Amino acid sequence: MKHAMRRRGCSLLAALLGASHLAAQSRPDDFRTARALEVSIVKRTRLDTAPWFVTRLHSGNPILVASTSGTELAIARDSNSASVVLVFALPLGTLEHHYVVPLVVNDLAWSPDDHRLYFSRTGSGGALACGILDLTSGVATRLPSACLASGTWINDSTLVSAKSRCNLFSLVCDAPTPAQLAQLPGPPFQFLRLEPAVHTVVFPRTSGVGSYGVYAVSTKDSAFRDLGFDPNPSVAVAIVPVPGTSLVAVGGPFSSWLVELGPAPSGPSDVSVETVSLTDSEEAARLPDLLRDGAVVGADICPPLTNPINGRIVGADCSRVKARVKFELFNSGWLRGRVKELYEPVAAGDVARVRVEGTAKVLHQQPWVVLKADNFLVWTTPLGKPPN
Repeated sequence: MKHAMRRRGCSLLAALLGASHLAAQSRPDDFRTARALEVSIVKRTRLDTAPWFVTRLHSGNPILVASTSGTELAIARDSNSASVVLVFALPLGTLEHHYVVPLVVNDLAWSPDDHRLYFSRTGSGGALACGILDLTSGVATRLPSACLASGTWINDSTLVSAKSRCNLFSLVCDAPTPAQLAQLPGPPFQFLRLEPAVHTVVFPRTSGVGSYGVYAVSTKDSAFRDLGFDPNPSVAVAIVPVPGTSLVAVGGPFSSWLVELGPAPSGPSDVSVETVSLTDSEEAARLPDLLRDGAVVGADICPPLTNPINGRIVGADCSRVKARVKFELFNSGWLRGRVKELYEPVAAGDVARVRVEGTAKVLHQQPWVVLKADNFLVWTTPLGKPPN
């Protein structure tokens, strides 16, 4: 299955380059110039949240690799002069083990039997260092040679890259055969098949024109969707290669997520909130500046929290989040945003509770507002103009 997905990826490269160009060019100007892909985040599970990891792991580019069987996910993160490798069980995303390897790694590769991890790092001047992590014993062994900057483990003893084939038993490297080259990954995109019949590419956009972030792109009609992760050039994506699953691992500089994708349920795509209607006017007044400064300003839409004595709405009951909104701009007193995750239908009477991420300037309170039908009006005017 894994190799079949890779071969399919090669044949679709031309279409995908066009799709990624569309995503990059359209979104900054007007995200309505291309039809949005009807894919949504069904479930999002935060990984590597244990206090031990949060206090010891450095920010930076994570390395995410799903095992050959799709039953485990390995994430490598910097920790001083070494790396911590976290192994999670799939599909639940529960932490199974953590290991320390004696390199700040920039590549991981699973063995075919899922019992070992090959790790490597390219240093200054192209110098290579590498090793093998035995997941049963937890022992990480540095290798004196046979190092590849980015290799694919094609059998019990052989790693292959575009230019080299290395035998891990003899530590001898030579040129790969055409048959071995055919087993290498195709273009730098991650493929996922979403039922009923949508071939979808999920990829991080980390350079060039357009916003940083994680996009899903249909290989059928080039429709695309920004999956709503914080825009950052250090994002990484890995897809779980198991038929019938729609799991994607997304890693940013400070946290990683296990995401289940699925068909988007019907519901509003636009949400606009007038800041003067929010509770806690002092905090609400800070939101436009935070948005302009690059903070991620959004809202959780939840059922109302009511006072059982008088039935008055006193907040949002976000033990059950129905949707997540990301605000794109502020204009004429309105925060204008898009629904990024829709778990169940939302309607007038639900409550939007504002949240801010990606900045040290936190909100001391979370302003909220009871939504009305007008808050779901579709913005058909160009960006920068107030709603009708």
